[in-house]
Amino acid sequence: MASSGKETDREALLVGLRIRDVRIQYGYSLEQFAERLEVSVSHLSNIECGRKKPPLALLVRLATEFDASLDYLVLGRQDKSSGGFLVFRSDEELLKTFAIAPKGARA
Repeated sequence: MASSGKETDREALLVGLRIRDVRIQYGYSLEQFAERLEVSVSHLSNIECGRKKPPLALLVRLATEFDASLDYLVLGRQDKSSGGFLVFRSDEELLKTFAIAPKGARA
């Protein structure tokens, strides 16, 4: 069954917010993180805002270098075995933390 456009938009946004959250938890500016990941600042910004989907290679690099599982980055599932640095947040926590109202909600 194919995802609707709204579901795809929400999924892209949540993946981007998880990436932004990892960046912030590690104390990187957008520019520093983009340099570390060898992508342009505008590309990373578009990913973090959900306007673009990150390529698999970038997700794998994030998972490897920043102790964030692919399950968490893509699906929002916390890896119970991870004893690392990151605080894993639910989708609702991410939306609230970054002050993004779900589509259809009134501010």
